[in-house]
Order: sequence, then structure tokens, then C-alpha cells
Amino acid sequence: MASDYLKTVTITSGRKPFSLLAGGSLPEVTIAYETWGELSPARDNLIMIATGLSASSHVARHAPTDEPGWWEAMVGPGHPIDTNRYFVVCTNVLGGCFGSTGPTSVNPASGSAYGVDFPVIHVEDMVEAQTGVLDHLGVERAFTVIGASLGGMLAFQWGAQEPARVQSICAIAAPGRAYAFSIAWRAVQRRVVTADPAFKGGRYEPGRGPVAGLNHARAIGILSYRSAEEFDRRFGRDWDEEAGCFAVESYMQYNAAKFGTRFDANSYLTIARSMDFFDLGRGAASYEEGVARIRPPALVVGFTSDLLFPLSQPREVAEILRREGRPVRYEEFETVHGHDTFLIEIDRLGALLTEFFASVSSCGLA
Repeated sequence: MASDYLKTVTITSGRKPFSLLAGGSLPEVTIAYETWGELSPARDNLIMIATGLSASSHVARHAPTDEPGWWEAMVGPGHPIDTNRYFVVCTNVLGGCFGSTGPTSVNPASGSAYGVDFPVIHVEDMVEAQTGVLDHLGVERAFTVIGASLGGMLAFQWGAQEPARVQSICAIAAPGRAYAFSIAWRAVQRRVVTADPAFKGGRYEPGRGPVAGLNHARAIGILSYRSAEEFDRRFGRDWDEEAGCFAVESYMQYNAAKFGTRFDANSYLTIARSMDFFDLGRGAASYEEGVARIRPPALVVGFTSDLLFPLSQPREVAEILRREGRPVRYEEFETVHGHDTFLIEIDRLGALLTEFFASVSSCGLA
């Protein structure tokens, strides 16, 4: 089971209390993470995988009897992110509900779960917590931070916020700041969660939250992760006799129904809101100057059918970096799979990552 391999670290080293960008602080922060492979004697082969909104730290199996991970085909021995070569770390983000400090955690001041009273967090806070994991592992500088969606935002933020602590970044299907359309998608998802009577203003009992609302939010999310062309090709007007509905309806129901029982509603709202607030320009004189703080070599990847983060958004970041003379490689994938292409076109993306890793290792950029 994934939990057999889950580790935690309480962030210390002068970070108590843990100050937050929006103001206030957390008395302490625990980050859950999993690892694969071995750290090299030089401690220079660490790849940190940053997750999306709803993913746990379980990115791949640890053993044949273990549960499959969410990026199983990408991470492992002989895979593009090769655990025979790299020491891979994946953390559950600050605010999450898979072992890291978040709304389900006990507030030491009250003795009960934070719930709806958990403070506002930003992507910058998530990165600060992840640096604490590097400190705990005794790693001064990661080989790369890689992620898609929220994970791509985190990769960008690492490059801007901690350029001395990461040798390269790989941001996939991610913008440099949140734009109105994606904020609107998440706003609708949050609304269906909070409209569920079981939400109770966020003060539901543990394990008794708004399952139906979360399932509906997940269904809305799926629509933004895929494309109309893919759905037409995949389902057409096929009818599912057993389910008594169109095949696409059955698919949506099946995938959404798995979500509400495994994810906490307040964590969902917290992390989704952090994505809304994301902006590489924060604290800089302009957005462009904020992006230009990214100094490590960067791989930026966009997908032609991405509805959530259209090509113009990752391309914008790459163009700014190029104008500023930063080492950047930008790739666009022609695909029908939408935002979720990073989970589907493994061979294509894996080959690109392999090339990029080689270019970073040789101190260049392909």
C-alpha cells in the first residue's frame, strides 16, 4: 500500500512558526512525501515531482505488490524519470489531505482539525515547505523540479523563488499566472462543493463532508482536462446498456464517483484558491520582471487542445524567458487529449524529458 512508504518531516530550521505570504502563520508544518531510487554520493541527482491539485505523493509503485501511482509509466527503473539514475521525491502539497499539514490537520491551539479555519496559502508557501524537505534530506540543490498543472506552477515558482536550489525546472501545461478563464472554472467547482448541504459552512465532521459536491466538482474538472475532439472520438453517441445512459455519461459518473470519498472538501477549496492567486509577477515591478527571476534552465511544454491553460499561457512564459536571455526550451504538443496529455502521451513526453535531462547534465540546453 502507498501508506507503507509514506514519510513525513516537520519543517524546522528557523521556520517555527511557519510564516505565510498572506499573513499569519502555522505553528508547525508537516510535509508528507515518498521517495524512489537512491541519493547519489554527491547528492546531486534529486528530482522533485510537484503534484497537481488532487494528486497524492504516490506517483509510482515501490514494489510489485504496491498500488499503482498516478504517473506510473513515467517514473521507475528504466522509465523516462529513471529511478536507477535519479533519486525521486514527490511531496503532498501544503494544504493537502494526504499527510501534509492542511485543513484536516489538528490545530495545536484548539486540539481539533483546522477545517474551514485553515489559513490562506499561496504557491510560494508550498515551495517554502518543499525546500524544508530538501533540507531534511541534506540536499542543497535539486537536479530538477518537474510538474504539470499546479505542479507546473510550482516548478515555475521554484525557478523564481529558489533559483540557487534547483539546477533546472520542467513546467508542463502551466501558466505563469492565473487567468480569468481558469479562475472561473475553479470558482464553479468550489460553488458546487459549498452548495452541498453536507458542507455545513465548512464545519462538517471528519469523514462526513460533501461527497456529492466534491463528485460534481470533479466532473466539472474532467471537462476542463479533456477536449471535445477526444470525447467525440472516444465515445461518440455510444449507448451504455448496462448503465442506461450514453457512454460518455457513464465515464463521467465513474470517474467523479471515486473522488468525493478520498479528498477533503476544505483541502480542495484551499488548494484551488492557491491556484487562483498564483502570479509570478507578485513582488516584482511587472509580470515580465517576475518571470525573469527564473534563472535555471527551463523546459516549458504546452498542449494545443488544453482548455484549462491554453497554449498562449505557457508560451508567454517561454517568450519572456527567451527575451531576457534565460536558457529555455519550449515545446508544443499537437494533441487531442487536452490538459491531461501529460498523463497519456508518456512516450512522447518521456523522450522530451530524457533529452532535456541530458542537456542539463552536460551544462547546456537542447
